[in-house]
Amino acid sequence: MDNMKNNFMEIMEITQKLSDPTQTRNDMRDAMGLVANMLRERYITRMKDTFVKFQEHSRSEPSKEVTLLRSLKPFMPADSHENIEKMAEMLILADAFGNMGKMRDAGTVIHEDGVYEIDQKCMELRQSHEKI
Repeated sequence: MDNMKNNFMEIMEITQKLSDPTQTRNDMRDAMGLVANMLRERYITRMKDTFVKFQEHSRSEPSKEVTLLRSLKPFMPADSHENIEKMAEMLILADAFGNMGKMRDAGTVIHEDGVYEIDQKCMELRQSHEKI
């Protein structure tokens, strides 16, 4: 009998919490926080890290446009050098985005195990044909 009474009291406590708008709002806020953290960890951080790699590559091997723009600096007034660098940085960002898109379109995304996505698909296709 005590067990049933305890169960009933527990159900009443849960019901009270569910009917309390403040408690429900807090629970929803906590749930949204968990979802936001999961999305950040699984997708946003990984995309950001990947983009940083593309950006570093674009900086280490600048496009002809960036090289040309920077080569003009000695012939420009010193107060315009900062603006030239800002324009060069914008071109580097555009180049990084473009290269990232090209890699995705070409299917050459590399998985964590080092296997290119296109190779993974090829292996799966070969395995499916071997079963036939």
